[in-house]
Parts: sequence; structure tokens; C-alpha cells
Amino acid sequence: MTVASSNMYDAVDEYLDEYDGRRAYELIKEMISEDKTPNAKLEYRLAHACYILSNFCLSKEDERYRLLEEGE
Repeated sequence: MTVASSNMYDAVDEYLDEYDGRRAYELIKEMISEDKTPNAKLEYRLAHACYILSNFCLSKEDERYRLLEEGE
């Protein structure tokens, strides 16, 4: 892990700690697109971000289920 990616992980963790699922989700998707190899650390964070986002979609069941499935 490089210093830049380490800082990105820190940023994602901060967003997740602040319950800012949207920013965390966007940064994680960017990191995943740059690093095509499977990464359990990113997948865990993606699941957490999707869970946070799904909690804001209670009235939009289709969107909520899509987010929860993506985070599996």
C-alpha cells in the first residue's frame, strides 16, 4: 500500500466514522476502479458505505435493496 492509498483509506474511514456514506462510497468506487485486484479492505468499506446509504433510502425500497446487494 502506498502513502497515497493509505491516505485514501484514512479518508474513507473518516467519512464512514462521520456516517457520510455518499462520500465514502464515491471514494471507494474510485479506488476500486484504479485497483482491479480483489481487495478485502475495500470490499469491507464498500459494504459499510452501502449500509449507511441504504439507511437513507427507506422510502425507496428498490434503491435500498440495490445498495444492500452491492455491499454483499
